[in-house]
Amino acid sequence: MKSSAALNNLIETWRIILLGAILIIIFSIYVLRLFNLQILQYSNWLAKSNENRTHEINLPSSRGSIYDRNGYILAKNIPSYNVVITPAELPDDKGEIQAIFRALSNLTGIPVNRGEVSKDDPYVPCLSDHGITQIVTYGETTAPFEPVKISCDVDQQIALAIQENKSTWPGVGIDVVPIRDYPTGSLTASIVGFLGPIPAAEENYYRSIGFVPNRDKVGYAGVELSFQR
Repeated sequence: MKSSAALNNLIETWRIILLGAILIIIFSIYVLRLFNLQILQYSNWLAKSNENRTHEINLPSSRGSIYDRNGYILAKNIPSYNVVITPAELPDDKGEIQAIFRALSNLTGIPVNRGEVSKDDPYVPCLSDHGITQIVTYGETTAPFEPVKISCDVDQQIALAIQENKSTWPGVGIDVVPIRDYPTGSLTASIVGFLGPIPAAEENYYRSIGFVPNRDKVGYAGVELSFQR
């Protein structure tokens, strides 16, 4: 009786060995790769995952009020309204963006286009003399998800008008920050002291305790300095 050809193993032995070797090599490559990722590079990938999972936000804290022994206010905080734009939240349509810029220009007096941000003429929040387009372009190339200041210390009515249009002007907002006010003026200036920007020579120290240069102010003299901590 002749055996069926389908029951006979017609594959040569060396072919089976070669196929098995290839499978073993491929499996070994994956195992080595997993070992490298999970064991050898574990700490690096863990740090990267934590960095992607969390985002540290540094918010400025307002300074406390200063009173004399009779309860009279010598120093207090009053709100200042800054117009800000978050580039990443602006509309995709360039026409809509220009319409928003023109409306903001009419409210704040800041031109839509003026100058160019460069090394010779850098953007300094609240101080530099650039147009809205140039400021937003700078913010888009440096930190598109962080708001950039367009105009600082605007009138409260302007701030309210911008807030009313928040739904139709995506990416535009009002940043309310406290500024120092001294009701007694020069009468108690030598005792109360004053605030100023962080000195360049002390930037590292203030950074180590959570301050942000070019944003936070510190006490320079008097009570403002003695109660700095």
